[in-house]
Amino acid sequence: MFMPFPPILVDTVAPAFLLKDHSGIVINNYFLEYCIKKKSFTPLRIYLYCLVRQIYTHQNKLQNEKTEIDACAYAMALSMVKGLRFDLSLFNNGINTEELRSRMLEILHQEFHLICELRTDLDTKDERLRLSLTPEFEEYYSNTIKQASIATIYLADTNKGTQDTPFEDINEACKYIKKIEVEAYDNDGYLNTTIAKMDYFYDRKYQLFRIPFAHPYVTLLENRLPHNAFIVNQLESHRFSLKPNLYRRKFLYRGQSKYYDRCVPTLFRDEKQNYFLKELIWGDEMTYLISSHPLVKLLGDGVSLLHDKFIFEMNYSGLAQHYGTKTGLLDLTSNLGAAKFFAVTNYNSTTNEYEPFLSNDEIGVLYYYEIKMPHAFHPNEEKGYHLSTIGKQVFMRSGAQHGFLLEMSKDSNFNDFAEVHKVFFKHVPAISQEIFDKQNQGKELFPVDILEKAWRAKMNNIATKKKVSLQAVLNNQKRNQNETIMSLIRKLYNEGIIVDNYIPQFTSAQLKEYYDDIKNGWWEEFCKDIYFYGTDGALYKEELLNLPNRSEYKWAFKDVRKGE
Repeated sequence: MFMPFPPILVDTVAPAFLLKDHSGIVINNYFLEYCIKKKSFTPLRIYLYCLVRQIYTHQNKLQNEKTEIDACAYAMALSMVKGLRFDLSLFNNGINTEELRSRMLEILHQEFHLICELRTDLDTKDERLRLSLTPEFEEYYSNTIKQASIATIYLADTNKGTQDTPFEDINEACKYIKKIEVEAYDNDGYLNTTIAKMDYFYDRKYQLFRIPFAHPYVTLLENRLPHNAFIVNQLESHRFSLKPNLYRRKFLYRGQSKYYDRCVPTLFRDEKQNYFLKELIWGDEMTYLISSHPLVKLLGDGVSLLHDKFIFEMNYSGLAQHYGTKTGLLDLTSNLGAAKFFAVTNYNSTTNEYEPFLSNDEIGVLYYYEIKMPHAFHPNEEKGYHLSTIGKQVFMRSGAQHGFLLEMSKDSNFNDFAEVHKVFFKHVPAISQEIFDKQNQGKELFPVDILEKAWRAKMNNIATKKKVSLQAVLNNQKRNQNETIMSLIRKLYNEGIIVDNYIPQFTSAQLKEYYDDIKNGWWEEFCKDIYFYGTDGALYKEELLNLPNRSEYKWAFKDVRKGE
């Protein structure tokens, strides 16, 4: 026998039933089909919360005449701290709404340890209730998540890894780094508990609880996703990025075949240089080239997935860095294998390729950069640096390298930062060659794509390598208020760079290759390692995969140009 529990009815169909002896729940198949059709399991989830609460009260002998209200209030509380809003008409079986609200606030206080109030957004005419912390409790709550990570790692347990006593090879160095990373993470209670096990996040700026995928620490939260996954992460701009999974990570890495006392981005390696127009103008040019790509336009404008709009942020400066333009950014990675590759190779500017470092009488260096939360991704104004994510982009290189970026001021030095630690190792030619071959001579980390081909074609063409668009100059001038368009044009001319009135964009042949790749499964491959955090993550992923089949988005995936 089944005993229906009726606090929520949708189309008069009870989503699930509680067994009479309270030993289990049976889900209505008709309602499952309803949820699949509507692409939302939220009503079913709320209903199940109610039933689970009823089982709990029965097993703990807490049942009374208010059991039904208690179950609904618990479902409402749990859903609202996970970012949902409520229309109380959802509970349409005659429950006293004032009692429901009162009991929900009691549960939040007694069981969730949150002191809350219910509000509506009158300015948006959204009559659904949203949950906010009381002003008094807001400050207390904020202070509980403002502690700093205090685990700092030293080379105290070994006399190896210094410049004087380097590890015998890079594999020994990596083994050591992995060992201390595990120890560092386990010792960092703020990172492995306060953040990793954070079930909900309260946004003080907007005074509301965020839905799971909008959690700012989403990639640090406990998860069972692959270690090389990219997680959809909302930024402070409310745009989204595809950020490498950092769960159980304490370090980011950087590898160099040689150690330099002054470790700085490519833009600042000439200490005498103080003006960087001729270097930065190419990043401005690349920005307009990138923005002409159909998929960049689509994701930059935003796509609707289920009931939410996702606008993805394109990291133009980061892409310029990854595709060979000088910037004030230094590369880091969450993938130790990528750092190993760069630690045992050198870049050959003539062939535009990496080559294995085959000397056996020199030492290389692996850096590990501590992730100190909650301030790891905040600008350090005093020292002049700012850690950010580039992660996965439409163009594949940064994703292949699981990239992070450290923006640095001209006078700063990576070696001096408190988060930075160095491990030295001896070069072994056979190991360098093995690592080089394992990464397919670098092709795994430097996949050839449309941006690589377009930019190489421009810079290898005598007619275009010294020509820049007026659009790029206009963009540069926005950052240089002391310059005018004409002063920039004159300075570029003196550097041998001509300004011309054209719009940088991919050629028809390059776009045709992109559309052909789409036909051959490029989009499915691109989405393969992308994940959404939360119980509805699989549904969002399914919607993402389905974008090429939606009529309003087909233009970005199918060549509809006239005559082509």
